[in-house]
Amino acid sequence: MANHREFLLTSPKAKRVAIADLMKRGKITGITNLDDMKGLADQIDVFAANTEPVKVSPKEKTSKLGHRIIFEFGIRHRVAQEMIRRVLDCQYTPRKFQVFNSGVPTTIVKALALVSSGYVYAAHLDIRDCFPSFKSKRLSEFLSLEEQVIENALTGQKMVLKPTHRLGAYPYSVQHLTEAARRGLPQGASTSPVVAHTCLSGLELPDTTLEHSFNYEDDFLVLAKSEAELDHKIAALKAAVGNLPGGHFVLVLKAQEHLANGIDFLGHRLSIINGQPVAEPTEENIQRLSKKLANIEQRSGAFSNAKGVVDLPALKQLTSDKLALLDGWMSAFGACAPITETWCSVEGMKEDAFTDLSKHGWDGSALPPPSSNAVRQSKKFYSYKWFS
Repeated sequence: MANHREFLLTSPKAKRVAIADLMKRGKITGITNLDDMKGLADQIDVFAANTEPVKVSPKEKTSKLGHRIIFEFGIRHRVAQEMIRRVLDCQYTPRKFQVFNSGVPTTIVKALALVSSGYVYAAHLDIRDCFPSFKSKRLSEFLSLEEQVIENALTGQKMVLKPTHRLGAYPYSVQHLTEAARRGLPQGASTSPVVAHTCLSGLELPDTTLEHSFNYEDDFLVLAKSEAELDHKIAALKAAVGNLPGGHFVLVLKAQEHLANGIDFLGHRLSIINGQPVAEPTEENIQRLSKKLANIEQRSGAFSNAKGVVDLPALKQLTSDKLALLDGWMSAFGACAPITETWCSVEGMKEDAFTDLSKHGWDGSALPPPSSNAVRQSKKFYSYKWFS
């Protein structure tokens, strides 16, 4: 294992493979030939301090309670993180209650199946400030990584930070922002989720206790058949999270309900309606979609000249972008019942998009591929922040 780890962290081949994979996924650009790749590989040393500047900026949490510090990494940091992530993946064995790799729609479907079986009492919990709660000096308690790698590449301890934030957007000083960025794991690093998953896999609870629980990133959904059973599971889970290695973690109860009243989890509203378990997008996620669609509609007004003649090719491109967003949203919330009002309205939007095109002379020919920006936006519906 040690030799394999050393190969993944130091060999020129491992560096080039990491670069090629990042290029394929569109995570890095600017590498045009083999010499560029070799030159970049020569600059990567996960055991040494990386002098490439990292932009850090505050972003207000959805709850409005505090800020997250978001990191924008350059190409050298991304390659180093990809190399380390491959090592961490070898160390991580998910337990049954950890459902991140399954994806959100599959997780929601599984939760609804349990509700159908009588698990109608639910609690939603999350780890308060999960990434900042890790302590760099304690990560070696559960990670097989050298201290130099942890300090130089896994945490923000020795990164060259470049704070950026609008005046008034963050109510603290630049020094406070920098200090906050150096705590725990960086938000935006590809390694941070794997570290968190590995840590949580060490929960000292038997699988039978966690059998009807779901863990996605730092969120937990706990289901039970009675209120007393749910209380017992919550207490046991809080204690186990508090004893995790690698930092100081506090599990917070966000909601506890009978599902007749409904509960939010991963961007979905889980409830029982007319005796049937139902999942719908939360109102917040519906508003997010509406805002993106409104931005597209505003752009469509620019496609008509003073005489009212429409630029049909431009309108076709805009329609393609709109459909990509709608399809992305429907796929991300694929666990939701198609009979819901929201789902039907989205289906209607797709039909209306084709109707509008026909009114302007569209002959039914193939639409152009969606723009790269629309593709990125549609994929964001799958990202964790849309479900938190």
